[in-house]
Amino acid sequence: GKHKLAVEDAVLEPWVEDVLRERSRAGEKPEELMDHLGDGYQGYAQMANLLCEWHAMLGDDEKALDREVRGYLKAVILRDFSPTVADSVFEKAGQTPQWLDKMTAEPEWRDLIYELSEMHPTCNLMQYAMAEISQKGLEADKAGPEAAAANLAIFRTMFREAMVALCDPSKEPSTDDLEDLKRLACHNEHAYVYVLSVLQSLSGEPLGPSMRRVAQELQRELASRGKGRQAELFHTAVSGGAAHTQACAALTSMMGTRKTNPSDILTLHKLYAGEGGGSAPP
Repeated sequence: GKHKLAVEDAVLEPWVEDVLRERSRAGEKPEELMDHLGDGYQGYAQMANLLCEWHAMLGDDEKALDREVRGYLKAVILRDFSPTVADSVFEKAGQTPQWLDKMTAEPEWRDLIYELSEMHPTCNLMQYAMAEISQKGLEADKAGPEAAAANLAIFRTMFREAMVALCDPSKEPSTDDLEDLKRLACHNEHAYVYVLSVLQSLSGEPLGPSMRRVAQELQRELASRGKGRQAELFHTAVSGGAAHTQACAALTSMMGTRKTNPSDILTLHKLYAGEGGGSAPP
């Protein structure tokens, strides 16, 4: 069969150094290895650069050419990206690849990393890249809920930004601000409980009423996704309702039917009047 180094543009592949070392140890001569690399060399990347230079010489706008080439490359990467292969290359490198540092430094390539991290949230390379972006303070808040759910540092950054926007005393919270928090908090159960716990801890502060309203909005959002019962259980647990099971049962019953009934009203009256044989519910 064809020598591995003779495949098209093998010189550009991340495994080429490993194969060269392996074949050299097996006794193949350096000149033979170079011949194989030469046989497979096509130079597609260099030809693309040459074509761009010709277009520029003919008067085409260089920036427009660059945008077109980058856009095509991004589309190909998004289509063909393999998290398994990427993780294998990353783990073999043993250190941060130089090309990754260059990608995280440029806004356009960071946008590509955000998209890939949304598509492949469990990819180790993407998680590492997102952590690097967050650590360097390079707009990690642009990441989506998938990436945030896989990285606590990014989640905290996005949550902080969302809360700052909601709690800004100089303006009324906008619908967009609340929607941002909904997407982040309702992505999975862990995120929901985390956000709900923070809102509960702030419920006694001057912004308490606002925090309770936000918590209610999150509960409605989770219910609209078919997880109303889970939302009720989370809110009951976080608010300390588990210590007042009778009150919670009565409230849950009325909330489920969206109607009051004499039995549950009487139960609540007795509990708040101190006739329940324990401390009154909050």
